[in-house]
Order: sequence, then structure tokens, then C-alpha cells
Amino acid sequence: MSLVGMIVYTATLDQGHLWVVFITAGSLGFFMTGYLPLGFEFAVELTYPESEGTSSGLLNCSAQVFGIIFTICQGKIIDAYGTRAGNIFLCVFLLIGTVMTGETVKLLRGLDLISFI
Repeated sequence: MSLVGMIVYTATLDQGHLWVVFITAGSLGFFMTGYLPLGFEFAVELTYPESEGTSSGLLNCSAQVFGIIFTICQGKIIDAYGTRAGNIFLCVFLLIGTVMTGETVKLLRGLDLISFI
């Protein structure tokens, strides 16, 4: 839903109706914030023998690093090509993250099946 929210936000940004932008930005924040605790739990499951603090700390650290990188890159893209191109840049990486998450879940289901046998 975060990807859908970002696409809708990108599409409504240039419409000229501020209330539409507020609603789409609110829904985008709602769905992205809900993904955070799921990501932490998922990281804990992936790194099971290790402590929960280690995986959460590494996840927070990588979020900060990637946040800085994406902020700088999007700023340069917006300066050169405009806001729509900057938001499309973020949509592409949300799509990549969605695909990677889906593939990881498939991998985990396969590992559960192997450990069951």
C-alpha cells in the first residue's frame, strides 16, 4: 500500500488542490508507518539466533544511511528535473523494496518447509 500511496501522491501533487495532497500524504504516512514494526519483526525472524537489539540496531542504522542517500539524490533530481521525477525515483525504489520483500517471504516459506521435513 505504501507504493500505491506514493504513486497516488505523485499523481496528485501537481493537481492544484491542496486538500487532495494532504489526504494522499496522510494515507502514505499511515501505511509507511505501519510497515516499520513489521520490518523490525521480520528482521528479528531472519536473524533468529542473534539478539533482537542487534538486528533492530542494524536496521535503524541502515535506514538512516539510506535516508540520507535518498534525500541527497532526490534533492539533486528535483533541482534538475522537478518534483515529479523525484517522486518517481522514490516510487521505483519502493517497487524494488516490495519485490525484494516478496521474494524473501517466498524464501522463508521454502526454508520452513525444508526444516519441517
